[in-house]
Amino acid sequence: MDASVVVKWFVAEIYSDRALRLMDLYSKGRVELIAPTLIYYEVANALRFHPYYRLTKEELIAIIRMLRNMQITIEPTDEMWSRAFRVSISYGVSIYDAIYIAIALALDVKFVTSDEKLFERLRGEAKRVTSLLARWTQGS
Repeated sequence: MDASVVVKWFVAEIYSDRALRLMDLYSKGRVELIAPTLIYYEVANALRFHPYYRLTKEELIAIIRMLRNMQITIEPTDEMWSRAFRVSISYGVSIYDAIYIAIALALDVKFVTSDEKLFERLRGEAKRVTSLLARWTQGS
């Protein structure tokens, strides 16, 4: 899952209920969540500049602390970086987005995003490993 999903854990947005369900499944050990360390920066930035919510510095620190304590991050390997560059070039998406997809491809797991524009750009194996949060159900 990417930052577009994680942000919904902390502020009410469309499909926050699905994002919270994903987090609940993780806390119960029913799903594994994996993201690059980049997620800390993306979530912090998205919440810091959120158009509707104004979180305090203390709230932002607590959120990052919680994410770190969840131990969901990995550092991408050289193979993952290579895949990320291929995905970025093939589909015209940012490296920020491509690294999540590359991790999913390398580990043969699902990547969940709420970024509909990203989802629509994908094809082939990149689309196969990607689930849109709006359509996500456990096991999809």
